[in-house]
Amino acid sequence: MNFLRRFLKFLVFFGISYILIFVLFVYMSPANNDVPLKEIIAMRFGLKSVVIIFVFSIIYPLLGFAKIRLYINGNWSANEEWIVPIIEECGYVKEQEDDKEIMYRKKNKFMRAINLGEDHLILDKTDNPLEFYGMRKEVKRLKQRLDIAKELR
Repeated sequence: MNFLRRFLKFLVFFGISYILIFVLFVYMSPANNDVPLKEIIAMRFGLKSVVIIFVFSIIYPLLGFAKIRLYINGNWSANEEWIVPIIEECGYVKEQEDDKEIMYRKKNKFMRAINLGEDHLILDKTDNPLEFYGMRKEVKRLKQRLDIAKELR
């Protein structure tokens, strides 16, 4: 279900982005003044364009999200005092918590909008290693900071 929701979000996002770039291209390019708008639309909105947008919308949710593992000494409660401040320094705030998982969300509303609401960071605290799941770039950045903090402890 997450994949389908993300696919639809990114399909709309890439479609709107493509149309905006197309509109800028039409109005900024002096070479298109002689060509009728109908022909430009026929050239730029072909089957290839639709396929490219569709393929990007399928690939991005598959490659844009990742799960990483952080090996710690002991369990979650013994290491919580140094892990939580680092997560909060990365711009996350705790949204909800249960016995197995903690869900964090970005504080910055602009970043939430850019990420299309897919800014959740899920921490599975039940076992060692801890598992973080979220956007690949954010999870990797967090993993680097946690590794450095773990070495300095």
